[in-house]
Amino acid sequence: MASGWCACVALALAACGDPVQVPQQSEPLAQFFLAPAANAVGPMLLVSRFEVTRAEYAAETDRSLAELPAVGMTRSEAQAWCAERGLRLPTRIEWMHLRIAGGQVSREVDRANTLELNLGKALPVGAIQSGRTGLGGYDFEGNVWEWLADDAVDGSEQSAFQAGGSFANYRLGPRDAALRQVRPDDRASDVGFRPVVEALEWLEQKTLPRWRSADDEELARMQQALADWGPELRLALVRRWRQAYPQETAFADFLAGDGESE
Repeated sequence: MASGWCACVALALAACGDPVQVPQQSEPLAQFFLAPAANAVGPMLLVSRFEVTRAEYAAETDRSLAELPAVGMTRSEAQAWCAERGLRLPTRIEWMHLRIAGGQVSREVDRANTLELNLGKALPVGAIQSGRTGLGGYDFEGNVWEWLADDAVDGSEQSAFQAGGSFANYRLGPRDAALRQVRPDDRASDVGFRPVVEALEWLEQKTLPRWRSADDEELARMQQALADWGPELRLALVRRWRQAYPQETAFADFLAGDGESE
């Protein structure tokens, strides 16, 4: 017999749409969505679609737990995990930009795993599909808080930011800025993280070498992942790529796909 909590989860998911499947990492580009720069001089970003899972963070082998968000780490531990993979935590300005880039998510109660749902626990990442942002990010509101990179100014004591809220608090409105200040060495069962990386840097260091040696099957997977980023953002990325790496014109054409490249 299903537990009371499991029954509540089933009802919530039925109301919010079918849960998504976390992409298996057969194509690394598929784990990211592409986001415009947060300001005129900032970089375009590749952003993890999902909060980091327990399977990714600590090689969780229990299938019933593997796709839950990893929690309980300090900010420095989250930063170290990102750095080992060439990634980083978003800044406060970046995260607030990513939360609404591509269009604000509906404010309906069942669009996020917050206290209004009365589930009392985190859901597998991306479970509430209707809470997806316009660019393809999941759980930017609710599920678990997410560590941010920058310090807060809080008198003489070092303070850090967490963003987004969790299953343990009521949904945060836009005026609340979806932020809270904590100690950077705090640990909590409703705090995880989501990595980002500068798009040009990642493509030049990680994707370009793969593209040069890829077979037709891998190229097709890469092209499908790029198509999910949308034509306008891809063309903005191509323009930046051509400025930064003018000698890599063939790869610029591959990034552009069927769109017009400049």
